[in-house]
Amino acid sequence: MEQEQDDLQNEQQDNDNQGATDKKRPSPASQAMRSMPLALKLKIYFWVAVIVGAIAAFIYLLALIAVIASTGNGPEEEPDTQFGSCIYTGGNENVLAWHDDVERYVMQYGESWMTPWMLAVMHMESGGLGGDPMQSSESRGWAPNTITDPLESIRYGIIHFNNVMRNLRNLQIYNPSGDLDFMAALQSYNFGSGYLGYLHSNDSHHNIDNSESFSIQLAIDLAGEALQVVYTSGTHGRLWRWQNGGNFHYAYRLYGLVHCDDGPLGDIVSGEFIRPLRTGLVTPAGEWRTSSRPGHTGMDLQNPRPLGSGGSTGVGDHVLAVGDGRVTFVGYNANGYGHWIRISHIIDGQEFTTVYAHLRERPNLTVGQAVSQGQIIGFTGRSGRVESMGHLHFEIIRGSWRGAGLNDINPRNMISFPPAGMRW
Repeated sequence: MEQEQDDLQNEQQDNDNQGATDKKRPSPASQAMRSMPLALKLKIYFWVAVIVGAIAAFIYLLALIAVIASTGNGPEEEPDTQFGSCIYTGGNENVLAWHDDVERYVMQYGESWMTPWMLAVMHMESGGLGGDPMQSSESRGWAPNTITDPLESIRYGIIHFNNVMRNLRNLQIYNPSGDLDFMAALQSYNFGSGYLGYLHSNDSHHNIDNSESFSIQLAIDLAGEALQVVYTSGTHGRLWRWQNGGNFHYAYRLYGLVHCDDGPLGDIVSGEFIRPLRTGLVTPAGEWRTSSRPGHTGMDLQNPRPLGSGGSTGVGDHVLAVGDGRVTFVGYNANGYGHWIRISHIIDGQEFTTVYAHLRERPNLTVGQAVSQGQIIGFTGRSGRVESMGHLHFEIIRGSWRGAGLNDINPRNMISFPPAGMRW
């Protein structure tokens, strides 16, 4: 019995020794590596590293694609609701033929509201013709018409305008109504981003005077002088441009190629008043208190079209009450307003008085009568001292009427009108 146990112990010890010997013996793979030439070993290590790196790069690429898909291809900013729902109304078939391409690139490189404005830019720049229909070459620092592929022109044009909008936001340039100064962005497409810097450094905003001043400076910088040339498509009564100074009317002309249901061309800005004409324009010389007409206390509005067999333009269009209110005056002044009325309105506890003058005839209204927003209260005419075509002279007074030229405010502060000369 004891002999059997000794035999078992010896057998177990032999097995343990054999196992220890097996553990010390290198594996066939290890033996092969040890016997492998050094150059071959380095080549294997190199390809292993390449494969591992490729796998890591592929994983990183997948993660990057996932991030892009989750954030979208558009710009970082949220789309502005200031610009409303707009359509291009220029009617140029060559421009409209590029609509789908413009929209596609807008969604990729811009913001969804930009499409009609980019079509308007194309309308102004080329009429939709040529290899560089957006005239984008100069925005890339190249000579004009260097770009010969229309799709590249559209792509670069939209990228350029998106950068302009980003700069506008960063510089925080606002118009007198407190909104982002979109007109400055439109003008910058023509002038370049230096215009935004000019406005920012002067703590100002876009208007025809600033635009022309910058144009003159551009002309001097580029050509050493500012030479005035005739431009029959000018706005604000300024039928000229400055050679080598861009087009200082650019933004105003663009504005007339787009119509919006709300936003920059909307009927109601304050939520209270609408325009007193359903369709028309602010006459070129009809703005409120300009440098050339500092005593003009309102705006002149007109729908210039022949009416009736006599062809009398600007006469007979419906005049609308801009808001709910009560008639406070109906009268006639042969040397001034002609047939005119005043209406009192209460907005958030504040009284405003609106004035409607040069009407065709005495309105069928009485003092104390209540009127509703949009109600027809008269017709445009030429009564009183009118030296031009028929129109409506319209004023907004803060408070009650205290006399001509007292407490009047710019109607643009309460109602959105397109730039002078641009029809709505």
